[in-house]
Amino acid sequence: MVGICFKILIMICLPDFMLWLLVVLAISFGSCTPSNRNLSYLEECEQFVLEQDKVGEEFVFKPDASKIPEYRFTYLGSVPTKNEGNVKILSLAILTGIYEDNKRGNGVVILFNNDNRFLGAYVLGDISSLLTKILGNELMFSYNDASCDQETAISFYDSIPKQIFVGCSNFDGTILGDLYSLGFEDRLNE
Repeated sequence: MVGICFKILIMICLPDFMLWLLVVLAISFGSCTPSNRNLSYLEECEQFVLEQDKVGEEFVFKPDASKIPEYRFTYLGSVPTKNEGNVKILSLAILTGIYEDNKRGNGVVILFNNDNRFLGAYVLGDISSLLTKILGNELMFSYNDASCDQETAISFYDSIPKQIFVGCSNFDGTILGDLYSLGFEDRLNE
């Protein structure tokens, strides 16, 4: 099991060997299993990633190293707002499917306060919609393929938006895209 976890981490090219070892040990010895805090598997993984405080690092978790699903978390940093203070942002790609070589993905942008308490989440259509970076107090969504070529900045200046529109393409001067609502329930059914 440690060998499989190590290969996964090598594939995502984490630069710091100690971080590799820490994540491998965490995955191998179940640090993301529900604890006495009554957190779910995903909540434990979220807390682990937030506690590492490593902006831009990707953490991969598999409840069973030989099977799907696979959870890929990236802590993107925090966004300052006037009303809520700093909001921490996690990007989550959830890969599922029947076969390892035929995965499908969902994307989720998860928001936390400074105490790592869940504030809400935007459940996106797929992993190509995932947030790519933070610039100042804006979340930046960037598409770069044949059907979607837009970049969208979502401002958190005043507060957390209840809905966000992520542009995909420009059709005769009209930006087409997807509208996502802030949810306060489960990120996705686990």
